[in-house]
Amino acid sequence: MNSPIFQYIVIISVSGVLSVLLTIYAFVKKELISSRKTFIIMSVLSAIYIFGHALELSAAS
Repeated sequence: MNSPIFQYIVIISVSGVLSVLLTIYAFVKKELISSRKTFIIMSVLSAIYIFGHALELSAAS
């Protein structure tokens, strides 16, 4: 995959991984974060959207 959009897909995928890592961190530190449930839900939904967008960009048609 040597297209110019490949770099953009990699950057988007890295941001999705960071969103997942933030979700895991919030889940582990649940006693320190007051609105943890909302943050975890928003981070998971954000990661799903980000990975869906990366897959959409990598599609052939």
